[in-house]
Amino acid sequence: MRVFITAISSLLLLAACQPAPPSSQSVSLPLEESASLQKSSNFQIDKVTYQDKILGALVGSAIGDAMGSPVEMWTAAAIRDRHGFIDQLIPNTRLAGAEGPWQTNMIAGTGTDDTRWKQMMTYYFLSLKVGESPNDFGFANFIVAQYEQMKQKILAADGLHPDRLEASTRYLQWMQEWVKVAEAYRSKDIQQYAQTLPKFYGGEMSCAGMLYAPLLGILYPAAPKQAYQIAWELSLFDIGYAKDLTAMTAALSAAAFTDSSAEDLLSLHYQVDEKSFADSRLIGRIANVIYENALRDSRAAKQIQNIEIDEVNIAVPNYFAGDSLRYQQMLLLFDNLNGQLKDIPFHAHEVYAITLYALLYAEGDFMDAMCFVTNFGRDNDTVAAVVGTVLGIQNGYAQLPEDIAKQVVEANKEVLGIDLVELSKLLSERFYEEN
Repeated sequence: MRVFITAISSLLLLAACQPAPPSSQSVSLPLEESASLQKSSNFQIDKVTYQDKILGALVGSAIGDAMGSPVEMWTAAAIRDRHGFIDQLIPNTRLAGAEGPWQTNMIAGTGTDDTRWKQMMTYYFLSLKVGESPNDFGFANFIVAQYEQMKQKILAADGLHPDRLEASTRYLQWMQEWVKVAEAYRSKDIQQYAQTLPKFYGGEMSCAGMLYAPLLGILYPAAPKQAYQIAWELSLFDIGYAKDLTAMTAALSAAAFTDSSAEDLLSLHYQVDEKSFADSRLIGRIANVIYENALRDSRAAKQIQNIEIDEVNIAVPNYFAGDSLRYQQMLLLFDNLNGQLKDIPFHAHEVYAITLYALLYAEGDFMDAMCFVTNFGRDNDTVAAVVGTVLGIQNGYAQLPEDIAKQVVEANKEVLGIDLVELSKLLSERFYEEN
C-alpha cells in the first residue's frame, strides 16, 4: 500500500504545540521525470539494523541541531565565555525566527530548520511510488504543494487572528525562500530559474542542500555513487561547487552503513566524483582540497601525542577528564579552521570543511564530534546535523548517548510534533524491501 503523508500536520504545532494527524491528501508528482531506485546489490542488512540506523540518522541529526542551535552563529570565544564547554543539551534561549526556533525560549532538545528538513524529506520519500527514485521536478513540485496546503491550513485554523497568525506563519516564512526557487525550477523556464536562484538567501553559496541531502543515504545504503547522483539532482538551490559538496554529504551518509574508519570513509573523495569536478580547468575539485586540508591538519594534530601534559598551560574542561592533549588537539584544529572562514557562516565551503574536520577528529565517537562542532560555533547546528546524520547511521540509534537521545526524541515530539521514532518506522517499513 502506498503511504501518503504530508507536512501539514506539523504546521499547527507552531501555534498550539499539539500533534495533529497527517493529512489524507496525497501530493501529485510528475511521472515523466521518475526513475528507478538503484541500490548496491552486494550489501546485506537485516530489517532491525536498518531501522536502527535510520533512527540513528534522524535522532543523530536532531541532537546536533539541538546542541548547536542555542549558540548558532556564535564564535568559539563567545561560547567559552558564556557557557564554558558545552557537552550536553542546553535550553534554546533565543528569539523565534523564520529559520527556527519557531518559538521564543524553547526547552533543551529542540532544534531548527535542520530537523524540519529531515521531517520534510521523510514525507517526500514516502510520497514516492514503489521503486521510484527521488527526482528534481518531483521534489520541486512537492515543496510547492506543501507550501500551498500550509497556507490553506493556516487560513482555516487561525483566520487572521494576529497572535496565532504570527506564530503559525513563521514556518511559511522559512519555506518562502525555497518555494521561490522550486516554483521557478518546476516551470522549466530557464530564464526565470536563472534569475531566481542567485537571489536565494542573498545570492551566496549557502549550504542549502546540506540541510536535506544527508538523509538520502538511507535510501542508498552502501551505494555512495547512487546517493551522490540523486543528491546532485535534488540540489536545486545550490550554486557552483556547492552542488558537489551537497552530493558528497549524501555519499558519506550512504557509505556510513559500512563499518569504516574516519579516514577510510572520507577517502570517498577520490572514489566518488560523478560529475568529474576533478577535471575542471584551473580550479579542479574544491571538495578534494577541503578533504586534503582536513586530513593534513588532523594528522598533524595527532602528532602532538608526545608533548608532556605539564607543559601544556591550558584549562581543560571536565569533559576531557584531565586529558589536556586531546583538548589541545581540538584547539589546534580550531585554529586551522579559523583560517578558512568565509564571509558568512553558512557558506557551503565552510560548513563542509568543519564537517570533515569533526569527523576526522572524533574518529567515529558521536559525542566527541558533537562537542567539537558545537564549541567551534559558526553555523554549528547545521554542521552538527550533517555530522550527526553520518555518525548516527554508522553507530545506529542504540549506540547514541541514551539520555541525550531520549531527551531530543521527547522534545521534538512534544514541542514540535516531530515524532522521530514513528518516522523511522515508516521509512524502514517502506524502503527495507526496496534495498
